[in-house]
Amino acid sequence: MKTIYYILFFNSCFIYSQSLESIKNLDTIYILFNGKKNMEKVAFLKKEESKQNSTLYTYFKDANNKILFYYDEYLNYDDMSKGKKAEAKTINCKTLKKNKYRTLNLDFFLKNGFRDTYYSIFKKHIYLIERDKKERSKFNLKEVTISSSYHQE
Repeated sequence: MKTIYYILFFNSCFIYSQSLESIKNLDTIYILFNGKKNMEKVAFLKKEESKQNSTLYTYFKDANNKILFYYDEYLNYDDMSKGKKAEAKTINCKTLKKNKYRTLNLDFFLKNGFRDTYYSIFKKHIYLIERDKKERSKFNLKEVTISSSYHQE
């Protein structure tokens, strides 16, 4: 019974009815990552003495169509030289509901195509949303960079 409530609670946080045109006008995009089918997460240490993990999140249709989201302490070398760290914080479901029109999931990428979606969002501020493993009602929000690997469909 708890599982049913949990599923209803999680699904009530998100309603996905965006179009490719509607996201082109936004400056910030949120990507929902739940680690299910067609998603992959790889975490690694950059240096042995570093406790900061870098993480690569992948959405894929097949081996030739992928969108990669990369989280690291800094978004790029310019930010590193300025000491400006990538944003990372914890948010709740209420915050997600406020931004549901900005939140994309894997279905959006599959429906609109990886190439078209990539070109619509690659210059925007992108944040990845991942459920907190310790506290189910909380979500981790991470500022990420994006890259792609795709072939003509």
